Amino acid sequence: MRAWLITIALLGGCADPECVDDSTFFRETLWPDVVGQTCISCHTSEGAARESGLILQPSHIPGAMAANEAAMAELATLQKGGESWLLLKPQGLEGHGGGPVIPARGDEMKLLREFVSRVESPTVCADDGSALGAAEGLVLASPVSTLRKASLMLVGTLPERDQVGRVRSGGRAALIQELWQMMATETFADRMIELLNDRFHTDRYLISRDGIGIFDDDLFPGVYWYEGTSASNTNRTLTSHAIAREPLMLAHHVLREDKPWTEILTADYTMANPYLKMAYGLPVDGVPAWNDPASEVWEPVEVPGVPHAGMLTTAAFMNRYPTTDTNRNRHRAWFFYKTFLGTDILTFAERPIDSTNTETHNPTMNDAQCNVCHATMDPMAGLFQNWDDEGRYRPPEEGWHDDMRPPGFGEEDLPGGARPDALQWLAARAVADERFDLATVKMMTELLTGQTLLTPQTALDDVAIKALSAQDAWIGEVAAEFRERGHDMKWLVETIVLSHWFRAIAADGASEATLLQAGTAKLLTPEELHRKIIATTGLPWRRRAGDPDRLLSDYRLMYGGIDSFSITERLTEPTAVMHAVATAMATEMSCEAIPYDFILPAEQRRLFPYVEADWVPLTEDGFDIPEVQTEIRKNLQWMFLHLLGEDVPVDDPEIDAAYTLFMDTWLEGREKVRSEQLDDELPYRCQTNSDWWTGVDLPDSMRLRRDDDYLVRAWMAVTTYLLTDYRFLHE
Repeated sequence: MRAWLITIALLGGCADPECVDDSTFFRETLWPDVVGQTCISCHTSEGAARESGLILQPSHIPGAMAANEAAMAELATLQKGGESWLLLKPQGLEGHGGGPVIPARGDEMKLLREFVSRVESPTVCADDGSALGAAEGLVLASPVSTLRKASLMLVGTLPERDQVGRVRSGGRAALIQELWQMMATETFADRMIELLNDRFHTDRYLISRDGIGIFDDDLFPGVYWYEGTSASNTNRTLTSHAIAREPLMLAHHVLREDKPWTEILTADYTMANPYLKMAYGLPVDGVPAWNDPASEVWEPVEVPGVPHAGMLTTAAFMNRYPTTDTNRNRHRAWFFYKTFLGTDILTFAERPIDSTNTETHNPTMNDAQCNVCHATMDPMAGLFQNWDDEGRYRPPEEGWHDDMRPPGFGEEDLPGGARPDALQWLAARAVADERFDLATVKMMTELLTGQTLLTPQTALDDVAIKALSAQDAWIGEVAAEFRERGHDMKWLVETIVLSHWFRAIAADGASEATLLQAGTAKLLTPEELHRKIIATTGLPWRRRAGDPDRLLSDYRLMYGGIDSFSITERLTEPTAVMHAVATAMATEMSCEAIPYDFILPAEQRRLFPYVEADWVPLTEDGFDIPEVQTEIRKNLQWMFLHLLGEDVPVDDPEIDAAYTLFMDTWLEGREKVRSEQLDDELPYRCQTNSDWWTGVDLPDSMRLRRDDDYLVRAWMAVTTYLLTDYRFLHE
């Protein structure tokens, strides 16, 4: 099939600057004007022409355009009477089951004739260097910089000194070892399910605390086990949370135990902690208190009466993607295709629907305008038949609807004997489909990098089309190896972290097409920024020690977060409100973290290892104190590295700007303190009178209350400046 493509690759390019190569012609002209408008309606693996010799893939699937171009080219080489089948069939000739769909004279047929001519005499344009299959021309972050970014993204901490040393001396190989050490932790699995919820959104019930309300209390009356217990409200909340977290904890288990990623769909078990076991009516050796570590122990269990199919058969998943009597599980089928097979069925109908056609009986089966989607969606919808609108396992007594296509997947119908386990049957076939691999690679690349990958719908010019081609080639290559490695998710995470999608930081002669494939700094989510604040300053952003974290409560939605219900898309560009939140964060954290850091021994400090709170850079007469000024610059250099990940020379202009800010603030503030325009004490909230975490009073020798020379507040100004920097709020 692809021999003609190899032939093209061996031919020389034309020098015409207006040259349009064959692939560009197919993508930019023939597909949108002819194939994607007419042929795709029937010629899919589930469409009306699924048994024909021409099968096309939906345009959003990675690699689809190249495969479709090859399939059309192969058909173009077949002839009868000297005329290509690609020209005869659309006219209704040579037994075309769809009858005449393209007039013999018209623009569409002219485009088909040009394509046939191009297949016979390939046109390849001179290489302008922009169709790059890899990261040529991109500058990638060093192994040490990649370690920092990966550590913050994967486990929410900064790397330790010994980790940095190993990677600095060992390079890429040492970086890979450190990545695998991170991925062996519980924290990594926690972080991954946080990311996955951005696609599954089952945490809706965790946030709303409505897990109890979605559980099948007829089949599992034990869900109300907490009634009458001494801590009934707490036990109810914990049970509700366990029900909500059930599907994501299965993914957590798969990661922790290094199981194939396919098991998120094929697992013949679910995960439960003691509270969920009680709800299911499973045996429990005592119910632990909320603060007992045993309360967080999740184990694989099999629930009687539930034919498990990974996360699909959990209450949280089924209720998050509900159905109705008229929807008939089509919503569930659409989500399954889009999430697990990378196929958005709604893009199949890439032509307007004639709503005036009211003569067709049962349009979803018989009208080509409708069945272009329903031919794919409805058979899978039937595989969810055993689960009702409340997510309960209740197989229909009278069987599935006979006015819909029979349940199945692809060209295979569900065997009668498999009806009770229809979702298990589906899961086994879905994970065997290469689209599962492609969808997983694309999903994880977007989740880990914050980038939105190109699609045929968004690649609207020649540059973007070339970038899309290179992107799809990379995704296809990674997906193939992902399958060969037994669907090892940790290997996939490593591959993405080492790629240009994660590491590109600058361009060195890169083409426009390559730049569209480059990773850039990702605006941190509220959860990610919360962890970065703790990692860099040592303290969380709270009103006081025992209060909720502000970015996870008060400001979560204001800072672009999601609630997994009405708000499911994170903001990727900062707004004015987010800027205000970031400014408040920087101001308050500088107030609290700086004095707290200064009272620690220098070797334990995160922010000020080189200076003390009373070191002045000038004498009373205004003369320089060089040794202090040198240490101040060294500390600023450290802060740029520690807070922003920027390793800049001590005489860099950015250090100069920060040093000027420090000096100007200090001199102005000192003058106002001496003239009694400002208090010589720190604001009460900024004072360190007690241990921040425990509230225990500190000895007088450790307290930091006064700021007679305004030095502490000058450092607060610099820290606020850095905490609001783009490089702190992005990673």
